[in-house]
Amino acid sequence: MQKNMQKKIRTYSEVVRSVLIASKQKTISEPVRRAIDTVYTYIDNPMVLKNLELIESPFSSSQKRVRCKLAHVLISFLSFTDFSSFRIGVAKKEHLSPVMHRSIISRYKKITGEDIKRSTYFRMIKKLTKSKYLCSEAMNVVDSNDEGEKVIRGRAGYKWFTSAFFKDLNFKDTYVIEQRRYALAQLVKKHLSNVFPVWFSRTAVTNALLRNRTEAFTTTSTQGQFDTDQQLNLYH
Repeated sequence: MQKNMQKKIRTYSEVVRSVLIASKQKTISEPVRRAIDTVYTYIDNPMVLKNLELIESPFSSSQKRVRCKLAHVLISFLSFTDFSSFRIGVAKKEHLSPVMHRSIISRYKKITGEDIKRSTYFRMIKKLTKSKYLCSEAMNVVDSNDEGEKVIRGRAGYKWFTSAFFKDLNFKDTYVIEQRRYALAQLVKKHLSNVFPVWFSRTAVTNALLRNRTEAFTTTSTQGQFDTDQQLNLYH
């Protein structure tokens, strides 16, 4: 078994091995591996990600140094991706824990060995959302300060990939559905959740219901189709 595992790791590409080391994982799901390998080729072949290239440089090829940063930001997000839901987070028994931007930036450094400025990182995020590859929504919750006063605090935001992103990677619809079902079954088997938590407040619940509709539309699915449990996991 150990020999088979070592053989499997050796067959991964260099960039995928870097992701495995950075995330401290021994294996990676097939569709995420394929996505990482394809995104990496964008560095030398800008037309691999057509929508992104049209946004980045509509009249000529984009600069390679910019493509390199964009590719590695995408790869950093992919390293946290649950393929069943396209959501970006860490699967736990109670919910899918959203990932903070600083965690993505830290993962970027571990994968590339280089720092990325926060201003540069957020410019990359803007390009990815503008190209309709990535959706990102802030998550603010009502909390109490040391004096017991109600205050609004930021939490790790909700982030997910869209179907448009995987379509640009030339993932066939039948393949995507098959792999999403398989990923969902694996989560259920391990008793893990792929549903984002919703903080207990009227505003948070209202925003969550709106987000669920947006998410279903951008991921070409029906609400709850690839969820492990109910979409409104309420937390204080």
